[in-house]
Order: sequence, then C-alpha cells, then structure tokens
Amino acid sequence: MLSVQVKNARGEVLRKIAADPGFEPVLLGVDAAVHPHLAVLDPYGDTVFNYLQVKRLLLELDTYGPASGAPEAFLEELRQLCRLVLDGTHRFLWFIGS
Repeated sequence: MLSVQVKNARGEVLRKIAADPGFEPVLLGVDAAVHPHLAVLDPYGDTVFNYLQVKRLLLELDTYGPASGAPEAFLEELRQLCRLVLDGTHRFLWFIGS
C-alpha cells in the first residue's frame, strides 16, 4: 500500500497520509493517455512529483475520482497534500510504495 508525503528540499516530512487500499491506479490499469501522472505511480517503489507535475496531477484527480472507486475522502486528502506542495517553495509530493 502506498503512503503519500509532502517533503521539503531538505527531506523533512511536512505532512503524510496512508493511501486508501482502493487507490491503486497502476495495478487497476489506469489509462495513461488520460491520466499520465497517475499512470506512473510505482506501487512498489517511490515516485516524486515537483510543483509543475503536482499542478497537472490535481487536474487528473478531478476526472479519475468518479470512475476509480477510490473513496472521495481519500482523494480530497490527496488534493490537500497537492495544495500544500503548491503553497510553498521547494516542496515535493512523494508516493512511497511498499
């Protein structure tokens, strides 16, 4: 199961959440043409997004949510982490696989 963290450039964790078990875009076969950022989330390794990628990920989450089966509460928490990245400088969104 993935965990999601916002880290600064020094590697300090600013906030973290555990991903909902239903949030597995790659393992569930997300369409890379429609959701290119979600399609690269490595469920077994780490994936890091910078602020430019986070902006696009936010847009993808709006269209991914209804069809994915992932709980809206989790998707809203993920959006909040995205906004935390965008609200500061030198912040990154980390998806930590297991």
